[in-house]
Amino acid sequence: MGFAAETARADPPDPTQPYDYVVVGGGTTGLIAANRLANKGYTVAVIERGDYPSGNLSEVPGYNEKWFSPNPPDSKDIVWTWPTVPQVGDDNETTRTHMMGKMMGGSQAFTFVDYFRTTKGAFMNWAEQVGDDSWTWDNVLPYYQRSVYFTPPNSTLRGNNATPEYDLSNLVGDTPGPIELTFPKYAQAFSSWVKMGLKELLVGSNYGFSGGDIKGGSWVVNMINTTDGKRATTYTSYLRAAEDVQDKIDVFNGTQAELINFSTGDSPTASSVHVSRNGSSFDITADKEVILAGGPILTPQLLMVSGVGPKDILTSQNISIILDKPGVGQDYYDHILFGLTHTVEVETTTALLNETRLREACDKFQSNAEGILSSPGPDFVAFTDFPTDLRLNFSKQTIADLATFPSDWPDVGIISYPSGISEGPGENYAEIMAVPMTPMSRGSISLQGGSMADNPVLDPKWLSSQTDLEVAVASLQYLFRLFNTTTMSYILGPSSSAPGVEEATWDDLADLVKKSYRTLNHQSASCRMGRSDDPMAVVDSSGRVMGVNQLRIVDPSAFPFLPPGFPLGTAYMVAEKITDSIIEGDAAGGDHEPRLDL
Repeated sequence: MGFAAETARADPPDPTQPYDYVVVGGGTTGLIAANRLANKGYTVAVIERGDYPSGNLSEVPGYNEKWFSPNPPDSKDIVWTWPTVPQVGDDNETTRTHMMGKMMGGSQAFTFVDYFRTTKGAFMNWAEQVGDDSWTWDNVLPYYQRSVYFTPPNSTLRGNNATPEYDLSNLVGDTPGPIELTFPKYAQAFSSWVKMGLKELLVGSNYGFSGGDIKGGSWVVNMINTTDGKRATTYTSYLRAAEDVQDKIDVFNGTQAELINFSTGDSPTASSVHVSRNGSSFDITADKEVILAGGPILTPQLLMVSGVGPKDILTSQNISIILDKPGVGQDYYDHILFGLTHTVEVETTTALLNETRLREACDKFQSNAEGILSSPGPDFVAFTDFPTDLRLNFSKQTIADLATFPSDWPDVGIISYPSGISEGPGENYAEIMAVPMTPMSRGSISLQGGSMADNPVLDPKWLSSQTDLEVAVASLQYLFRLFNTTTMSYILGPSSSAPGVEEATWDDLADLVKKSYRTLNHQSASCRMGRSDDPMAVVDSSGRVMGVNQLRIVDPSAFPFLPPGFPLGTAYMVAEKITDSIIEGDAAGGDHEPRLDL
């Protein structure tokens, strides 16, 4: 067996014996499943198309904004990028994309490393939709806590007006988890002003978004290793640092999962995964289960090319049908974001365009893991509802749609983003971004070929719902209001990305949203969890693909919907909970026999 260590770059040889479990995807959730299963003595193969993260772009928190600039890095070796079909607001020069990490640890290599949970009301809906009370808040909280431990912040380095408030009673459990949470050693000055501006708009405080109520504003806890200041990911925490399980895990990096093989009988059974690597192909066999963790785009694509999906899509690509499963790839959710940029009189990351300032920042980060590069940038976030006057123009349909959400589900997220890399040198720029929390638009994932080498057809249908457009305009109006507070006036410079918006009509604002929005890459529910009598549900409440045996999903494609907040912490929790179901189910079915060749 090969060791899953950072230094073990070479893949293990083609396997001659089955593994207990085969995990497809060595990203955000797959490595959680692999770690927990190996810790119980099971043998696990992890199939990952990418390699190991290395270099500033995938490790230094302060570099993440490069991924969200208008011209992100061309890093095809570590990032999947797929174009979407034309969307609302597109023109002949616009190509919108979905992006996902292609490396061990997955998308955590370019996300904001912010850690959030969602609301108690969202989990009441979750439990109801899937018919399983184990998904209520009190029952999932221990699985949130299982993933993390907490290191208190260095308030001296963070400076004045930037001391975080947090609630440890909810954040962590009795037993420390693998992923380190902390607050960066650098607080963005701009965010202190945003915090005060939100207070002027009567937005209260939250204590780290960890207790099942996310309304209010808070400095954001981050997934950062305090020893070196770099990103804490499932790769660094569940695999590289987990020496006790590495002899049970083989990592097939640089390996493409091409097809799930099924043995047929009374019902199809997932038996192995056909893969390609370095010009050769072979099967990796699972004695117990194949576990899919490729993410909300690749997981449904792999199911469909393997013959599990909507009959019409499979037939159109001449794919033999294993199981007609109409919900695969359908009705997925996503968050969009958009913002307003302004010149400001405090330092932001625009300063890093100055070579001298950048060298100083690099030296400080490399020597003490502190300074501006130790911060991912967006370090203060608030979730809130719209004031009454911003709801006056809502249509009856929008009012009815918003009434379907629980009372603790906020209308919008507000992100302080002290970034100006895209604006050029000479001024300090900062942005405040809005993320509508109530998406009604539903996307679809289809095929344009029968191979994983073919790009999937992605149609997120952003802003196709009139409700989404009306909520987006209200979100933009809320940003104007925040920028116009007395507090913010003390630091604003003369230039804005949207001058004259105070006189803009509703249609003008709608056009501004359509032209400027982008995805936050929060795709979810493309193989959604549900009850057995729901024809569009793909997995049951334990993540098992209904209609086939020995096949399970542990990534956000299995969410029943996209909950409020940001989903990374919930993805950890889902992987922990479903993997626990696997372990408990196997124990109930009898002890496994360990492999003797380890």
